[in-house]
Amino acid sequence: RYGGSTYYQAVDFPIRLDPTFVPQLGAVTLQDNRIDAIELRSGTWTTGMHLLNTGHVYWIDGDMTVAPGATLTIDPVVIIKFDDDVNDLRVHGTLIADAAGDAPIVFTSYRDDLRGGDTNNDGATTPGQGDWGGIHLNYASASADSLLNNVVVTYGSSTTYGSLGDAIRLDGRANPTINNLQMHDNDVNGLQLETGTYNTNLT
Repeated sequence: RYGGSTYYQAVDFPIRLDPTFVPQLGAVTLQDNRIDAIELRSGTWTTGMHLLNTGHVYWIDGDMTVAPGATLTIDPVVIIKFDDDVNDLRVHGTLIADAAGDAPIVFTSYRDDLRGGDTNNDGATTPGQGDWGGIHLNYASASADSLLNNVVVTYGSSTTYGSLGDAIRLDGRANPTINNLQMHDNDVNGLQLETGTYNTNLT
């Protein structure tokens, strides 16, 4: 409780996960902090990571990159919020976001108080199109292992310089399986398939 200082060099979240050290979290209680969320620190994550349903929001405060050979696994019901219009999730490895129909995985804006509550305790806020960047399944993700099943992507696809510009972008050699994807209130509600030669099937 009462964590998340804004002082210089202080950790401004009650729990911060660093790309170089990834513990496995179970159920945690966060209350009356500056931001009641678990921060996923920006940078390149080179080790496998499993985002368990802890009952609290995960928060990305910069570009988060999943390195080649690394896997990011996200449990059902997990909510991930992005706090800036130039923040993207860039996957060069593998993304597994597999959920049941009544327990979707959500990628959304930090202003979205309807999902995960008022995470940053700033009172009621209204999210908007382009509040954050998007998800990039990069050409280095040449594996067909990535899976997005029952995923909600909303309030993304910022067109600000430095942002991805698409809610979800697929490069030529990325070959994910995508089922039951819900996209709404993004600046662009669609999958961006980059131009180029596709040598594998896209499911």
